[in-house]
Amino acid sequence: MEQSLNQDDRRLVASLIENARPNISAISKVTGLSPTSIRNRLKRLMSREQLVFKPLFSAALLGNNAALLRIKGGRREVLLRIMLNCNRVLGVMVVNDNELIAMVYGRDKKEIASLVSVIKYLSGEIDEIEIHYGKLPNDYMIPLRNNSPNCYSYLNHTDIYSFCGNCLPSLRRR
Repeated sequence: MEQSLNQDDRRLVASLIENARPNISAISKVTGLSPTSIRNRLKRLMSREQLVFKPLFSAALLGNNAALLRIKGGRREVLLRIMLNCNRVLGVMVVNDNELIAMVYGRDKKEIASLVSVIKYLSGEIDEIEIHYGKLPNDYMIPLRNNSPNCYSYLNHTDIYSFCGNCLPSLRRR
């Protein structure tokens, strides 16, 4: 992304980092770019999937228990598809042809264990999963990517709700 952004794009992105909800006029005042230029740049960045808007929720609301998973074996493409669309997965890294590392979170260790069970069940052929538990800071902000509460639409209509809990947050007061 760094190579394809010019100075104007960087000012625009910096403005969005400061406030992701301003209108085009407010961005224009901050960046010095014309509203038309801003609109065109935003369309270009979004069409190239270099800029995506997603809601962020605090770990205090969604759960601050976390785990680092090292997964050996399994069908890598299936694992990646599952993990890249799961709201409980914070990030995935391909280590080599046969290993993935993922950071996941949940309300408690039981919820994380449930997620690991789903991953094992759906991807099959996993040789080993190494789990290291920890905590996220309460003010850590978690992006939610998948708006399908039962997750089945991303998994070839395999309904995994019975295995995997609903990860969309309840927005009632705590």
